[in-house]
Amino acid sequence: MSEKNNNSNKPKKIFPLAAVIFLLNNNAIHSATQLGRGIYYDEQHIAKLAQKYPGRVSKDAGYPLINNYSTLKSVFQGSQFGLGNKPITTGLWWTPLLAVDKAPGQIQDGDYLNPLLLIPNPLTVRLTERGISLGVPLQNAKVDNVHVDRGYDNTLDVTVTTGDLMGTAPLVADYSDWMVTAAWARNNSPLLTASVVEGSPFVFIEKKSNQTISYLQFNNSQDVKLLSQEKGISVFKTKNASDSGYRYYAYFSNPDASITPWKTNSGSVIVPVNQGGSGNIIPSTSINTTETNRYFSLAAIPASSDLSAVAVANQFKPYAYTFIKNTSITYEYDKNNAEVITHFNFDTQTVYSNASLKKQPLVMLYPWQIKNMNSTEKAGCLFQDDCASDSGTIQTLKGTMHAYVVPQGVGGTPSFSTEVAFHGVLPALPNRLSQADLDKMASYSFALPPDPHLDAKNPWTDTYATGKLLSREAQLIKIANVLMGSTPNPQYKKIRDDLLTNLKKQVTSFLTGLNYTDPCPDGASDCPRPEGSWFYSYNSKWYTMMGFPSGFFTATTLTDHPFHWGYLIDSAATIAQFDKTWAQEYGAMINLLIRDICNYKYQEEGGEATRFPHFRSFDPYAGISSALGMPYSFDNVNEEDSAEFMNLAQAIILWGLNTEGVTFDGDNTSSHALVETGLYLYTTEEQGLNHYHFNQNPNAGVFPMGWSNSTTGQNYLLVGNVWGGKLDRSTYFCASQPCYYQNLASNTLPISAGSFYLGYEPDFVTKVYNEDAKNPCSGDAANSAYCGTLLKYLALGDPVKASQYYTRYFDEQAKTPDPGESKPSIYYWIQNLKALGSLNKSLRADTPAYAVFGTGDKTYVAAYNNEASAKQVSFYHEGHLVCRLENIQPGEIKGSICGKEDPQPPETQFSYMIYVGYPFKPVLINHSITCPDPVTKHPACLVKNIAGSSVMTIAGSNSNLCTLAISEDGVVTTINDRSQGCYINSTPATPDKAGNINLPGGF
Repeated sequence: MSEKNNNSNKPKKIFPLAAVIFLLNNNAIHSATQLGRGIYYDEQHIAKLAQKYPGRVSKDAGYPLINNYSTLKSVFQGSQFGLGNKPITTGLWWTPLLAVDKAPGQIQDGDYLNPLLLIPNPLTVRLTERGISLGVPLQNAKVDNVHVDRGYDNTLDVTVTTGDLMGTAPLVADYSDWMVTAAWARNNSPLLTASVVEGSPFVFIEKKSNQTISYLQFNNSQDVKLLSQEKGISVFKTKNASDSGYRYYAYFSNPDASITPWKTNSGSVIVPVNQGGSGNIIPSTSINTTETNRYFSLAAIPASSDLSAVAVANQFKPYAYTFIKNTSITYEYDKNNAEVITHFNFDTQTVYSNASLKKQPLVMLYPWQIKNMNSTEKAGCLFQDDCASDSGTIQTLKGTMHAYVVPQGVGGTPSFSTEVAFHGVLPALPNRLSQADLDKMASYSFALPPDPHLDAKNPWTDTYATGKLLSREAQLIKIANVLMGSTPNPQYKKIRDDLLTNLKKQVTSFLTGLNYTDPCPDGASDCPRPEGSWFYSYNSKWYTMMGFPSGFFTATTLTDHPFHWGYLIDSAATIAQFDKTWAQEYGAMINLLIRDICNYKYQEEGGEATRFPHFRSFDPYAGISSALGMPYSFDNVNEEDSAEFMNLAQAIILWGLNTEGVTFDGDNTSSHALVETGLYLYTTEEQGLNHYHFNQNPNAGVFPMGWSNSTTGQNYLLVGNVWGGKLDRSTYFCASQPCYYQNLASNTLPISAGSFYLGYEPDFVTKVYNEDAKNPCSGDAANSAYCGTLLKYLALGDPVKASQYYTRYFDEQAKTPDPGESKPSIYYWIQNLKALGSLNKSLRADTPAYAVFGTGDKTYVAAYNNEASAKQVSFYHEGHLVCRLENIQPGEIKGSICGKEDPQPPETQFSYMIYVGYPFKPVLINHSITCPDPVTKHPACLVKNIAGSSVMTIAGSNSNLCTLAISEDGVVTTINDRSQGCYINSTPATPDKAGNINLPGGF
């Protein structure tokens, strides 16, 4: 963070008189803490409540709270967790080391001794009583109709041990933002430590008990060969039984010591190839490296031949003794360039004194990092190729990784940086509705159902389900506020004020929880909690906030915290837009929830810094969040709802903007820190999801080229569930088949004016919708649960079609919107995008609260004024001022045509009417347009905006394919060597008149 705060304000156990009386009467004074006017509780109180009213605590029946999960913080055979006061985190690639996912009575010693697989790309690692097992992901992924799998324990090629670890558990001794150090000890006497760093091809190992030997054992190997031994370096290769091709590794020992031969248990020396031997090692053999020195490292070598492996290993050698001791993220927002600059910082220790050794770490970069580096930063690419060639790469589930030497930063600390543009968020879209649209909006009811928790599509009352309803209310408030206009429309003013009063009442209740112990009706022993009686607690064992009644395992495995908290924070940001006093009084509680995910006070002095980890459920190196808190399988952690993490990030941005100038009671957080935190999370997750969930970077090596469903022919542009170990087209709600619309819905909802990131590639949006949504507005109950959300997504690419579907589904069929949505919010979104045009990221503004639509002389710019006085916002193209919005009033979302941008010369474009012959089997045009239209069923489709000198594809049934050349004059010809079953007749198009393309019957 670029701004530091002192720590003078502490939470106080001081309560208003009514609260004191309440707490005394409920014998809870010792377990409640007041923060501003909010109140939160502790784990002892929750445990008592769970015993008395289990139905009020969690709907995850049968699952114990996280307190009951055994953690490696506890003593194990005389050795204990080494973190001291450092807060535990969850939801990261290494957190399988932290806990055993069993009830205490079911746990055996073996559960501690053999934790689950870790996936710190470019490595796979398992730390057990047998030592440190190391491998790389399968370089030839296993791909089927549902998964992309790069392997699990079968990827582990070699295990290193000192021979004295059996019966000891690998305990977490330390961790930082993207690394972990594990320690083995017996009766608190240290034996070994291993530091594993995401992005590092090395595992850094230190002997702690003066052991004189190290052993290598080979797993999953059909062939092992020692290729080369020189001073301080041994290079070997293995043939993994699950992967084609050899995999190369290097063992780095003391660079100043004499070469020590490798020996079998019987004492036979392994003579390497470079010394005239065969180098052959029987895979099941245990090899004594005769290594007596304290420090050594083991590395995966990115190479494809024996010669290149030895060469690359020697390039790695100067960096092999620079052990990474700490990793940290810092970030700031460059307002002038609308960019978030993120610094990846490394603290290192060079463990041997040798003039040839480098003080900088050698790591490997993900594609998203390389994409956002400037040319100066790319100078660190090991092979001086801007990290763009195939040299020195390893394929991982998150893309092709490239070797990189981290440059020395200011003060000598190694550091590299990324720069990611931020293209803006708004509280709501600006109003560009026609009078007819406004008349239709006025006919809709903004009222909430009498009992919104019991509607047919959302029957639960946990923090997630209720949060979605709060978010629906917040969206309606902001839309009504825009529709009020500068001279308030009384209809929308009343709607806004009534909804705001209700939202404020609900959120205030949730931030205090003062009615959570109301007795059950009719003397029942257990019952759901009363309406509006959420509450929060702080768990000091796991350094986390919990919301009750919990659901979806938020309190049992610390899963989904970003999703649940995001909805509440979005609601609080909406309240703060209109009521700064409320934000002052209750804002400290909101800030506490934000810090549970991204603790912006982590690097401060004092106890507040260690109340939460720096990151929970967010991997800053990979640039992606996670849903799962405590991993329970070899798949490691996962993310299946990237858009709900983005909802959290946009909510933090708006919360920070709307609390500018507010001093929070009981908390010294600045609005600047909040805005920067939200911007960092937003831009980083955006990069991750556009690489891992959406195939918007097809050369990154994440999505296999041409990945499709072999049965249906569907091209996969989207993955719903991104695990550490696999890409998964199934979801938790649809596990046995490709889940089509659920993949898309779970990675787009909720869609708001904080979701612009989804729409900057409108053609991609349309393609994804056609491939994955499968027209969710068809009326098929099995395929319509998220129709409103998916129509809002479609509107980012094709608002005209979205509007047509809306009319058919919601107006004509009178269907009910999905949870978290409403007819006014869906209609307002679609119709405004029809008027505004596609999102445009060519301009940037000097405020985070902005958006740009359209192009050329129809470029429309909009901005929101979160400040207390009128302001102006400037818009720039590549650093040059293009236009300004003047005199934006406080709280106003203002927009206008930006007439100063030089319009681009239009390219010649044509339209074609495509006629499908009887029996009218569907065809797919340019991978995005289905004809006949799924709604109208009309066998003639007008296809617009086809550029001259381009190619059109029409895919039909029976593997038929027409690949057509469109000339600059609009003439259509068949490209014979790229077509099959294509017998068309056509007439040319002109810029003013559509051409015709007639397909044969049954094409």
